[in-house]
Amino acid sequence: LMIKVYPNGKMSQHIDKMKVGDCLMVKGPLQKFVYQPNSKKQMGLIAGGTGLTPMYQLIRKVLDNPDDKTKISLLYANVTPDDIMLREELEQLQAKHPDRFNVHFTVDRLLPETPKQEWKHDVGHVTRDMINKYIPASGPDTWVAVCGPPGFMNLLSGQKESPMKQGELTGILKEMGYTSDNVFKY
Repeated sequence: LMIKVYPNGKMSQHIDKMKVGDCLMVKGPLQKFVYQPNSKKQMGLIAGGTGLTPMYQLIRKVLDNPDDKTKISLLYANVTPDDIMLREELEQLQAKHPDRFNVHFTVDRLLPETPKQEWKHDVGHVTRDMINKYIPASGPDTWVAVCGPPGFMNLLSGQKESPMKQGELTGILKEMGYTSDNVFKY
């Protein structure tokens, strides 16, 4: 269970204040996507902040299956380097599966204690150029998933219509030629 505590997040604040033995009711899981090994040759995942959580599950499912040859590229956006969840785990997976998994980070800004020459990744919001550089191009053997906060989703793909309905594909991905057939919104 991954929870990022936000200063204004009512639920994350509530969970952060819970004590061992306290109860929390949750619903789900709501199965929104069923992954089939080797159904696509390439998978592009674009995550913002805690939007990494479904992506991480999918990455593990693919990479833990030695018979699955799907190649994954993750573009993961955060505010600062300190906000990157599971950074060490993602880098370890990339080192363990260099032929199948690549991770690329971008942050809105660097912290004063992070010299620019030490940061080997991108700085700035996810752009068309970053997608071109890190995410496989639209095509019949490519599948792209997007998950992040509302502004992130609006920019890249548009919001989901409801928890179980994808809604219209809009944003940068549509402008770049991706279609609702090869883009999934978590």
